[in-house]
Amino acid sequence: MSESEQMFELFRQQMDMQRKQMEALVEALAGRLSSGSTPKPPTVAIPTFVPFDASSELWTDYWARFLTFLGANSVPDDKAAQIFLTNQTKVTYKLLGNLASQQTPPKDVNELTLNEIQGFMKSQFDPTRYVVRERFKFWSEIQRKPGETVLELAARIRHDAVRCDFPSIQDPQDEAMRTRFMCSVNNEAVLKALFKVKDDELTFAKALQIALETEEAAKVAKETVYGSKQVQASPRAHAVHRVQPSKQQSPTSPTPAVSNCVQLLSEDGAHSSSLSKEETGTAASQNNFKAFYSNSEGHRFYSPSSTTSAD
Repeated sequence: MSESEQMFELFRQQMDMQRKQMEALVEALAGRLSSGSTPKPPTVAIPTFVPFDASSELWTDYWARFLTFLGANSVPDDKAAQIFLTNQTKVTYKLLGNLASQQTPPKDVNELTLNEIQGFMKSQFDPTRYVVRERFKFWSEIQRKPGETVLELAARIRHDAVRCDFPSIQDPQDEAMRTRFMCSVNNEAVLKALFKVKDDELTFAKALQIALETEEAAKVAKETVYGSKQVQASPRAHAVHRVQPSKQQSPTSPTPAVSNCVQLLSEDGAHSSSLSKEETGTAASQNNFKAFYSNSEGHRFYSPSSTTSAD
């Protein structure tokens, strides 16, 4: 037998051996499948993930970390939503449950997909929804806190700057004028109205228009309720009807129970506003006026020239 024939015979024997091994393997697998003893892949315990806290972390940062957590632990896509829900607080879980029940048709919180959860959380905690308010807070709260180190101050500024979305500013000059105007307007009603406007719609001119309309509306409402004449009247003309805060008593002043309830009355019981405060304190005015006051026994007339009340 030549050398080539020997090599061919050896190759044929090896092929027969491999074929027999493959047939044996197929028979073994077929036997396991028929007996129902298919081996299950080993389960791996997934570690816990910290719940979301809006007071310490932005939602965008938390979501990025959660996606990294899913990839690192090889979490299947059909289990990602349940992993997120089981790692949240009771408040967040209840919030998502309420939002799911408001859908059409209503859903159970466990039926939400991961994309639906992400959309709900973004709508509730995405800081870019309140860019106008966040930029106002960024520029108005510029004082260093007591005991705050330089590194802590820098970290707080970086954290607040993320909420402001500064890279989206198209007109820096208009943005600067608008922010300066909001920080200086010093009117709570105006600020509330400005915070309701979207950032890309609120220019300096529009902020000024809203401020004018808000303050004018407040003025008209006040005149409507109280009347224009009373609003424009001198404060002195209505001083007798106004309750003044009690001041420190002088040694010669009446007792607090009397001085706090004083109303100047003429002899026929009518209000008088023709005399000044100084004139009512003189001896002549004391002879012409009586002080009406209330004590524990009921209403009585008190005569300033007498030391006892009239029975």
